[in-house]
Amino acid sequence: MIKMYKIRILVVALITLTTYGQEHKTILEAPTDWKSEIILFPLSFAPGIDLTGYEDLRFTPNWNKPNSSEFWSYMFVWYVDKDEAMSKDRLTMFINRYYDGLMNIKSQNLEPTDTTLEVSDHGYAGVARVYDNFFTKSYMNFNITITVVDCNATKQLIRFHISPKPFEDEVWSRLQEVKIILACNPE
Repeated sequence: MIKMYKIRILVVALITLTTYGQEHKTILEAPTDWKSEIILFPLSFAPGIDLTGYEDLRFTPNWNKPNSSEFWSYMFVWYVDKDEAMSKDRLTMFINRYYDGLMNIKSQNLEPTDTTLEVSDHGYAGVARVYDNFFTKSYMNFNITITVVDCNATKQLIRFHISPKPFEDEVWSRLQEVKIILACNPE
């Protein structure tokens, strides 16, 4: 009985891996020591982000070490169906919902994420005041750059770079090392 149960679990896991792994393979190329993750929309922690597609993330090697110069430095791309224009206000709302959900602030009665974006040379840049519920248990400022690229009439890439470090810090150059390996590459 237990053996049959284990076999069923293995079969379901293999079907899931082959189904999702092939349909949503990475669109990013990063240094080999970077951690990666792919998450489908709707994001379980932020269902209020009403997009269809997936998020492809890359984390610097020491992103989760508070004493590291790479702490909370990572990047991700949303490869999503194009619906309405990706405006500053819409991106601000998405960032707020993203971090409020990721940090689970509602269940702890914490102040919500507060994001300010401005139009920049390559898209948007700004800062989000975020409660770090994973490591420091305190509020942090995450500097953010965002580039939006329309791939075609139906798809778009939204590239995010995140770090608490100032924009002049070398970690921002490291985030640029991650390349998009898709025909609508913004570089």
